[in-house]
Amino acid sequence: TRFVLKIIVDHGLAAEQMDVKQAFLLSKLPTDARIFIYPPPGFPRKVPQGKLLRLLKCLYGLKQSGREWNKNVHNFITALQGHNFVRSTADPCLYIDTTVFPISIILVFVDDFIAAGQQNRLDDIVNKFDRKYPIKRLGKLFWYLKCHILRSVRFGWLHFNQEMFAREILRIAGMADCKPVPTPAIDLM
Repeated sequence: TRFVLKIIVDHGLAAEQMDVKQAFLLSKLPTDARIFIYPPPGFPRKVPQGKLLRLLKCLYGLKQSGREWNKNVHNFITALQGHNFVRSTADPCLYIDTTVFPISIILVFVDDFIAAGQQNRLDDIVNKFDRKYPIKRLGKLFWYLKCHILRSVRFGWLHFNQEMFAREILRIAGMADCKPVPTPAIDLM
């Protein structure tokens, strides 16, 4: 992520973040998958006693869901019309289109995305995502993977930190009111 953020700053790319709503539910199971479930409570149709339902789409909690969602997104990104995105061999979550300068980038983390490029290309990418998936456009980079991101396009810098995440961990551990010390060791002398 830090490397991608550096590229975004160095090339002065416009960047936006997106979240796909209920991502795993958007992927179909392979036709050879034979997964059955009991009818869930409130199921709209009557199912005879002892009968099961065959799953056709992925659900959260299935081992296959992550893989099928990843294949779905990969196929979509690499087939985006007007772009030539290629998956990075070093990081399979990174897609780069180097056919234009400056480059365009899509960074994927399950259902969270950062897209970056020239503003007109970025708008095209985000609009195509919006037509394909139910996305929530989160706007300019601000909060990604528990990192707060602050950027100055004018001065060409970017700062990110995990202070809020660290505070949340302290709160969960019941240490939100602890007093900081330079060395957390007990002085036994």
